[in-house]
Amino acid sequence: EFRRVLFRSVDVTGLPAGLTFVKSSLDKTITITGTPTASGNYTISTLGQSILCSAATINGVVSLSAPSTIVLTSDVTTQNQTVCSVSPITLTTYTIGGAATNYTVTGLPSGLSHSIIGNTISISGTPSESGIYTITTVGSSAVCNEVSILGSVTLNQLPTATLTSSSVVACSGYTDPINLTVTLTGTPNWEVVYTDGTANTTVSNITTSPIKIQVSPLSTKSYSLVSVSDASCTGVVSGTTTVTINPNPQIADFTVEEIGRAHV
Repeated sequence: EFRRVLFRSVDVTGLPAGLTFVKSSLDKTITITGTPTASGNYTISTLGQSILCSAATINGVVSLSAPSTIVLTSDVTTQNQTVCSVSPITLTTYTIGGAATNYTVTGLPSGLSHSIIGNTISISGTPSESGIYTITTVGSSAVCNEVSILGSVTLNQLPTATLTSSSVVACSGYTDPINLTVTLTGTPNWEVVYTDGTANTTVSNITTSPIKIQVSPLSTKSYSLVSVSDASCTGVVSGTTTVTINPNPQIADFTVEEIGRAHV
């Protein structure tokens, strides 16, 4: 004769930390919930069955995958850089970890390149444009999301300064200063250094372009620009102007000779 025998309770062993279970005597169910902090195997066994029947068991497994990570490992200032044209960026490095095994890069400005050695990603080069780039992890397990990190490069164009004045001729002893015209590009404020071939002179806090530089040489001088810088970068200079100082004309020396008269 067969009889229907029901277990009275259950026991759960080996449940990973962070998980809990609830038994319902009414509908004979066990509910396991929670956020695990470790992997593990657990066993559910019936209790209180009749002596004629063996205990029933079932096993479960919780596998905890490490989340993908990516972190900046170079100086914090390297993640968002501002550089002058034709200047390289400071080497920027990121490290991937967890479930990440590789990466992708999108939006990297022209002139920059990326590489990976071990789990360290390097961004380097000389940018020819500004831009925002994204690094995204690859190789995450199906239950773990990929992660991304952003970086940026802002490119400032080099300022220019051009000495545009034509050559000037003046006479010795002139009284009005001579104006040299300099045309600027870039972002104010500027600083310009010019020379007369002997000494350098600095003009600072320039806010508009073009500017007039007044000179008063006592002798012939050839003027040129030495350097220019704006609010961000040191730039390129061009142009020369010659100021020629001619001596004033003079009356030549002469003598007056007395001419005698003849008497009759």
